[in-house]
Amino acid sequence: MKGVIAKDLYEYFGIRKNLIYTCLYLIFIIGAIFTKNVFPIYIIIIYIGPMILSPNILQMTTRADDVSGFSYLQLTYPIKRNEIVNGKYIIGIFSYLFNMLLSTLMLFLNNKVTGAIKIEYIPYILVLILIISMISFGVNYPVYMLIGSKSISTYIWIGAMMVGSWIMSALFFNLHTVNNITVSDIHKILSIALIVSLIISLVGYFITLYFYNKKDFA
Repeated sequence: MKGVIAKDLYEYFGIRKNLIYTCLYLIFIIGAIFTKNVFPIYIIIIYIGPMILSPNILQMTTRADDVSGFSYLQLTYPIKRNEIVNGKYIIGIFSYLFNMLLSTLMLFLNNKVTGAIKIEYIPYILVLILIISMISFGVNYPVYMLIGSKSISTYIWIGAMMVGSWIMSALFFNLHTVNNITVSDIHKILSIALIVSLIISLVGYFITLYFYNKKDFA
């Protein structure tokens, strides 16, 4: 498993294009610290971070493995398929945690610099990022590992459209309900969403584990 982790990290950070992507995201994060418009902030930390940057390591390494045929070659090594899945999931966990750390720092710094993000809203935003990250984790990783990296963009856009449609419908088509939501209701909604997203993440992991052991790489 350590070999899988080391190989993927070397493969990802050894490619200049991937480093450019990461640096661009860091630039977006720094820029968001100084903006007073909350909309681009939400796009960066809720969409770009958990849905694009965090699973990017798996996307790039999966594509490289498919091109080189390494997915089949590594099965000839003294390594179990479970270890391959676990190694890639461990990298994914740290990738999402890294995104969470950047988002947290950006939110607090934006509050200090511009005040656009109110301090009392930050915990709710972080919980929302965690929810979306776990949903992304539970959907993107099974798709990458079982289907391949080419189809993932479709799933990202489908997920974005679903989330966007839900938010738009809540804001514009049921205003009476939204206006009557209390803090207690928000806590209940976020708690339920957190549990559901955790279940999605765990189900995605076990689905990946089960079908990856049966996958034919020939």
